[in-house]
Amino acid sequence: MHVLIIGEHPLFNEGLSSLLRRLYPDVRVSIETASLSAAISMQPADLIFVDLGSAPTQQDMKALSELVSDMSMRVVVLGDKPSPSFSRAIMNLNVAGFIPKNMELQALEGALRLIEMKHRYLPDTMLLDEPSGFAEAPEAFIGARKIKLTQRQLEVLGELGKGRTNNQISDAFGIAVATVKLHVNAVMKALGAGNRTEAVIIASQLGLLPLEGKTL
Repeated sequence: MHVLIIGEHPLFNEGLSSLLRRLYPDVRVSIETASLSAAISMQPADLIFVDLGSAPTQQDMKALSELVSDMSMRVVVLGDKPSPSFSRAIMNLNVAGFIPKNMELQALEGALRLIEMKHRYLPDTMLLDEPSGFAEAPEAFIGARKIKLTQRQLEVLGELGKGRTNNQISDAFGIAVATVKLHVNAVMKALGAGNRTEAVIIASQLGLLPLEGKTL
């Protein structure tokens, strides 16, 4: 696997490179300190880490968008500004993940493992802070770390964590498959997940599911 690290801070680049080599002994790591705008024409890699620093410019964001859309490689963004709105702006570019640079080492290793398995990593700030656009929770809803799910939706989420299909969930609860689909879609929307697998991963990070839960 070839990994390219793009960043202006040599010490951080070398630290990340050392971590990658420890986790993946066969990895080939290249480091570039050129600007992000220049990165678009750089050598291909299986995975690219882009350090946006603490004050990315509009030009940086544009270059990042072009890097993600114009190349077939997976891009992971590293940054010093893990606010919910900034995290969402980064994830909306369809990157493989956004990793705050103040993340603890063990959590960072877990994030890299998720990305290695072709999942997207979402930072805790994006999961735990109040997301914009969500309606206020009615009394029928349960607040689970500010994720609003009904009791039935939590039960369906539990079945997703066990790797159950819609038909199996339908049989388990005695409800129509169409109703199960509605619950699954509601769960994914509430968690900000693009698919069932991401929903299970996010729910596990939030403590709504056991970490050993299966994914589909």
